[in-house]
Amino acid sequence: MKKDKKTIENFNVIAIASHQLRTPLSIMKGYLSMALQGDFGKIKEKKLYKVLETLYQNNEDLIYLIENLLTKTRLETNSLQLSLEKVDFNNLIKNIINDLKPKAKSKKISLQLKKSAIIPYAAVDGILMRQAIINIIDNAISYTKRGKVMVEISVIKKKVVITVSDTGPGLSSEKIKILFKIVKPWQLGRSSSDSFGLGLYISQLIIRAHQGKISARSLGRKGLEVQCVIPLTEEA
Repeated sequence: MKKDKKTIENFNVIAIASHQLRTPLSIMKGYLSMALQGDFGKIKEKKLYKVLETLYQNNEDLIYLIENLLTKTRLETNSLQLSLEKVDFNNLIKNIINDLKPKAKSKKISLQLKKSAIIPYAAVDGILMRQAIINIIDNAISYTKRGKVMVEISVIKKKVVITVSDTGPGLSSEKIKILFKIVKPWQLGRSSSDSFGLGLYISQLIIRAHQGKISARSLGRKGLEVQCVIPLTEEA
């Protein structure tokens, strides 16, 4: 994509705004996390704890949104080079699950991880890959009102396969065609108050940048499965 003057100006504005917003949001995240962990004293009031928990999650959603907007602009204008490093997918997925468990717990949804015995290291951009996988799992949690979200990771024919399935509403084949585009929740027939409609689109850009593939299929009236396949490249 050719980068004209207007495109560069827009990118610079988004980059500056993202930087300015990251700092206060990171500070808020730190203090809210400490409060929830009892570093300032045990929170005896359940209502107060719930309020702080809600603030923490909304703060996380804003951080994800900022990262997605910046990544979208960089990838679409070819302004982002992959910084490859050898990544342990076991730890990567495990850490993401731990980060998203509070959100799942707040919705009374079970977030489970299933993996094969041996997952080798792979040369990927660790930061971007984490962002892509977070978006996929977070999307599943957002659209699941009850039940569970299952994350599976395995290796098939020298490729890492990550599958995220949920028990939310299924989608028709026509709606699956626009799933990885920038769409509003109502366009998919899936309602969510905590989704910005960017997550899967960004994940697709990141996975494709790694020469991988991402797809989805409906599991009937209740359930959607999103799967990404990433080539195992050992050279960083």
